Amino acid sequence: MWFIFFFAFIAIAVLHAMYFSRTLLDAIEEVWPRVRPRRRLLRRSYLVLACSMPVLLLLFVIYIFIASPDSWAFPENDALDVLLVYPYWFVTIWSFQCSLFIVPLGLVHWLLRKAGRANGRSWERRRRFAVLAIAIVFLVYVPARTIHDRTTLETRQYQLLVDDLPVDLDGFKVALVSDPQADRYTGDDSLAEMVDAVNAEKPDLVLVAGDIITRSPEYIDMAARQLGRLEARHGVYSCVGDHDNFMYRDRERSVREVKEGLARYGVPMLDNQVVDLEVGDATLAVVVATNNYVTRLGPGTARKLISGASSADARVLVAHQSGDALISAARDGGIHLFAAGHTHGGQVSFVTPLGLLVLAEIETPYVVGRYQVGPMALVVSAGIGMSVTPFRYHSPKSVDVVTFKRRARPAAASAAPLRAGGRPARP
Repeated sequence: MWFIFFFAFIAIAVLHAMYFSRTLLDAIEEVWPRVRPRRRLLRRSYLVLACSMPVLLLLFVIYIFIASPDSWAFPENDALDVLLVYPYWFVTIWSFQCSLFIVPLGLVHWLLRKAGRANGRSWERRRRFAVLAIAIVFLVYVPARTIHDRTTLETRQYQLLVDDLPVDLDGFKVALVSDPQADRYTGDDSLAEMVDAVNAEKPDLVLVAGDIITRSPEYIDMAARQLGRLEARHGVYSCVGDHDNFMYRDRERSVREVKEGLARYGVPMLDNQVVDLEVGDATLAVVVATNNYVTRLGPGTARKLISGASSADARVLVAHQSGDALISAARDGGIHLFAAGHTHGGQVSFVTPLGLLVLAEIETPYVVGRYQVGPMALVVSAGIGMSVTPFRYHSPKSVDVVTFKRRARPAAASAAPLRAGGRPARP
């Protein structure tokens, strides 16, 4: 199925590049007619850049199928990043962002023409000036926003009220970090910043929602060393993410090497296990579930796993991905807090005339933040890592902190005597 989406992406990228380059050059020519002799060269150059990464990725996929290399890591090269990767992704994000305003503008102009209210050269000139203005505005906004989101780490605080929570768990603080995805783009400094932000909150428990590395095994030790600095009174526990499977063709080897790397620094990566934590006279159960692209928990397996936490005073579940089956099982199984990652908070989301277009919502409605699913709180962290593109756009990095608070059940109130008319009598 993945190759269908891959080729669909290439087709959309090529068609969009053709449309956008023509529309933008029309607008530029309106202001600077001297560009006209160079139009063909400019358009070809743009199309080459806009199609370069899809073609390169296609060649890499073909190479993997033909050569069957042991490692699936994409070649790393500083010159390739500077000359191709960064320019390609900037142009792609910028052009798609512009098109989300240019296309509606063109549609409105077309409708006005059909209605006989936008005929004449002057209306066409106005449309082209508007196109150029949109391109210039986002030429400034897109890099400013991506720099902000890539360099900003937010600490998001949530309070979770639990009926009759034992006193020993009142104020219990759980920190969630997700998707460290250590690689050439998310390095030692970013990981250290995340760890320092978590430690500053003095959590009682830290949960890591998987994806320790992106793809290359050379970053395991760096990620594990930084995660090993996490401080929590009741420990640090990690689940298995998607990318933890993707270093080698042998997925078991991939996960094993990540687990071993974390274990060297005292961070257990668990696979469908329940850990009971004694907190004073109370018990908090941590369900560490493996739910990702490679391993999906079915409803029966999820219910059986979660049932192992049923006797605890408070119950927390961490998984890389949420998923409907696991969410339903967790809600019905009495889980108080479901902690997840995977989405990167959307990572790349676009401004539109109608609001924010969050592409990650195609996969799941639970993209970032806190959601209430019946009596259960679902918290999805934006994490700090990146996938596919080395940019974040409208998705700053985050660590998330959830504090358990006791909510006493209200005592049953005695019924007030009724006076005539059925209204309660005033005291």
